[in-house]
Amino acid sequence: MTGPSRIVVVGGDAAEQARVAARLTDAGYPSCEFSPHLAHVLADLPDSSSARSAALAEDSAPEPPPPIDLLILVGHDLAHDCAEVRVRTGLADTALVAWLTEPFAEAAPAAALGAGADEVLTPRRRERELSLRLAAALRVAGERRELRVASQCEEALLDIQATFAFSADFTGALREALIRSVEVLGYDRAAIIATGDDPEVGYIVAASDDLALTRIPLRLADYPELRACMESRETLVIEDAQTHPLMKSVAHIMPERVRAAALFPLVAAGRRSVGAVFMRSEAVQARPRARLLSFGRLFAGLVGSMLKEGKVREILHEQTNRLNLARYEIERRSRAIDASREFFESASDGVVIVADGGTILYINRATEDLTGFARGGLVGQSLLALVPENQQEGLGECLTHVIGGENLQPFDINLLTTSGDPVTVNVSTSTLLSEHACAVLSFRDVTEVRSLHYELSKTKEFLERLIFSTVDAIVAADMRGKIILFNPGAERIYGRKAKDVVGTMSVKALYPEGVAQEIMRELRGAGQGGTGRLETHRRDICSASGELIPVELTASIIYEDGREVATVGIFSDQRERVRIEESLRQAQDKLIVSEKQAIIAELAGTTAHELNQPLTSIMGYCELIKRKLASDHPHARAIDIILREAERMAEIVRKIARITRYETKSYVGGATILDLDKSTNQG
Repeated sequence: MTGPSRIVVVGGDAAEQARVAARLTDAGYPSCEFSPHLAHVLADLPDSSSARSAALAEDSAPEPPPPIDLLILVGHDLAHDCAEVRVRTGLADTALVAWLTEPFAEAAPAAALGAGADEVLTPRRRERELSLRLAAALRVAGERRELRVASQCEEALLDIQATFAFSADFTGALREALIRSVEVLGYDRAAIIATGDDPEVGYIVAASDDLALTRIPLRLADYPELRACMESRETLVIEDAQTHPLMKSVAHIMPERVRAAALFPLVAAGRRSVGAVFMRSEAVQARPRARLLSFGRLFAGLVGSMLKEGKVREILHEQTNRLNLARYEIERRSRAIDASREFFESASDGVVIVADGGTILYINRATEDLTGFARGGLVGQSLLALVPENQQEGLGECLTHVIGGENLQPFDINLLTTSGDPVTVNVSTSTLLSEHACAVLSFRDVTEVRSLHYELSKTKEFLERLIFSTVDAIVAADMRGKIILFNPGAERIYGRKAKDVVGTMSVKALYPEGVAQEIMRELRGAGQGGTGRLETHRRDICSASGELIPVELTASIIYEDGREVATVGIFSDQRERVRIEESLRQAQDKLIVSEKQAIIAELAGTTAHELNQPLTSIMGYCELIKRKLASDHPHARAIDIILREAERMAEIVRKIARITRYETKSYVGGATILDLDKSTNQG
């Protein structure tokens, strides 16, 4: 019994992995790989379609890892991991073993088997049973693989038979059958090669990768593998064409990308070989399984039975007729183009004639000058390749309409040039050659025009954003006074909506009576800023409610070729500034009063302090004198008057000391004096 070529053990710690490795070695499986997590193994699985595409697109693509023949999951609860393995296409044919470790639940073995494990191993199993159980798991996986392949082959053969039975196009059915067989056998492409009257020449009747079924002759001397298959009437498998002894005679002319091949003879009635099904792959490929080779022989036998006497000749004749008809159409189209060639060559605009699908059939001299490409370099190429990717789909749809006989409105596209810089062209279409399945396109270079238009559009958009985002009001009017611009700043200041103003209201309604005319006189005069300009100055405007609003106004006249065409005014709302100025004035007045009051209070305190001492002395000496004089002394009355007036002065000094604010009262002659009563706390 041949052992598995690749064994992968997933899970378990280092000690458990060592025990598994030792037991596998004892069982006769010394070589295995270890992975800590199942996710790592699943991530390394190549997707079949993407892997094949990558191999075809890049010769240096790394070889995908070999398939896993035996996958051993190690752990105490493996049902979930087993189920995850079984849903992966890349592991469908893999033998799956659940290696349970202590402690595990009593139901764990049954759960693992139910989730898709082919075998369950536990520590209770005897050493000598291990090899038998692993072999049983591999055998089950092999049987499952064979059943899957058999089912796949059976389904494909039924599909191919149905294709032949219900398709009216025999050559088309052959191609569909080839595509289906390539899928089953795993090769890149396939072709049916049939011989005609000349046994040394074969013809491609159908190909899986060629939509146009053409009569392509093949010299059998250049294809020793094809000759060997047809002569022996036996299946021929070549795993690597670069090293196969049969291919030595043609190694010098054989492309390097041709590697693996499988050939199945087409045998008609009387055991006569009429050709072969020829399958190729660009990568070295192992010999297909016996079941797949059996499918290939059955498929070739089915195709051979369909190629009855004269059928090959009929197919080749049909393809020849198609070639002749296509050749006639091409010649007819060429004559139609030649009839207008002189006119196209004399045109100053570029002219391009394209066939259905965008293939360039003709360009004139102006197109060469426009793109920098020589005529020989463009004819036969796709016009779609000369435009940016985002314009290709739209241009393709336009070509379909024009070829169908529908003229289109001119449109712009970008054409690539030899310098790498695209040019913008305006395309006009013509259905002159639509009966020949051609579209005539006329190109006019509008690169500078569109660039200027783009720059002007950007400038216009910038100015519009600037006008509509500024907080100041901007109002423009024509020379009849009709408002033509009213930005959001003007809406905010005036309390009017632009939709109610623009085109309907006169600019005179935005000012008090006569102010608009006065501003126009100032604009046309040479006073403030020169003719046509009015420097910033204070004005009042009228809001929607009739309120006079102070603004800072600057205005100008817009000229075109020296002619007045419009006026524009910029208003800066000054209401907040006026309020601030008024508040500042009031604050200044209060500050002056406060300063006066502070000075008065300081002066009063100083005066009261300075006067208080002499008054005290006067009053004291008056009291001494009064005591020494008799009551009937002639100066006693004078002393009483001096004492009384001094006390009165002391009271006035006390009031002065209590002054806290500045209050005045009228006095003789219109003068004002300090009101002591109101300026003291008693006031």
